[in-house]
Amino acid sequence: MKTPRLSFLKPVLIFTQLLFVACQPKETIEEAINYHDLDRVDDPIDLYIREKLTKPYNCRVIYKYLDSHIPDAFNAVPPRRDVIVPVVDLIIKAWIEPFIYGADGDDTFIKRYFPPEIVLVGSPFYQDDGTIVLGTADSGVRVTLTRVNDLTQKNEKVFAKEVFKTLFHEFAHIVDQNFNFDAQQFYELTQEGYTSLGLWQNISFAEAVQRGNVSPYATSLPTEDFAEMVAHIVTLTDQEFSDLYFDNNKDCDFDSSYSDCLKTKEGQNIIQEKYNLVLEFFKSNVGVDLLKVRDAFLLSTKSS
Repeated sequence: MKTPRLSFLKPVLIFTQLLFVACQPKETIEEAINYHDLDRVDDPIDLYIREKLTKPYNCRVIYKYLDSHIPDAFNAVPPRRDVIVPVVDLIIKAWIEPFIYGADGDDTFIKRYFPPEIVLVGSPFYQDDGTIVLGTADSGVRVTLTRVNDLTQKNEKVFAKEVFKTLFHEFAHIVDQNFNFDAQQFYELTQEGYTSLGLWQNISFAEAVQRGNVSPYATSLPTEDFAEMVAHIVTLTDQEFSDLYFDNNKDCDFDSSYSDCLKTKEGQNIIQEKYNLVLEFFKSNVGVDLLKVRDAFLLSTKSS
């Protein structure tokens, strides 16, 4: 980042959602496939991955259970075999192809910066404190996509909007690592509105908006704020985004909570500035029109 650049990005970036889990999933590793048979070259799933992702985009998909790819602090369920090909197809049509479209048909960006490894996990990462981790990005090399066992033919649209929001959040970190988004710009807009990685869970959605952030998690750090903004831009329709963040026609003089109304309008104005900064950064620095990416992403699951 530019001077004075804030060093908020750590080697492993984790997107966590607060969730109290009543019980562990019923699925077990023993009920799944043999994950130690890693050297087979005739597995049709592996052959499919090789043709669709490895050869054209130099990406290895890891779906067979490997302890070295699951952080020790997490408990997780491996993916079922029947979801692997549908997830791979969804990655292509809802991630790769939209970014190619956003670059006016040029696949240079996505081929160069697409993560070399994607780890597929059946469930979220369950933590001992009752929270779940929805995805991770590791130093621009690996993205972990969780909850893939939730994908069905009937819920592909919902799955894509929910799960891929996490994926685009993590991919935004990879873009930041390579193109150096100036997070100082976000810090200057929000300043004391940021909390920390440990305190964001105490922030409500309404308070996050008043602080100029699109989500409570975005209040944790400017770099997380950037990634959350990217994820929300790409996965929400223009109307959905406007309804959530740009309701500036409201007259606070007639609002029973005048002070809160003014704070909300101020926060919405900050969100608008950040929105514009992110779009300009992607267009000028990355060579990608993020609104075109959004349109292609939403179209990719429209029929689901």
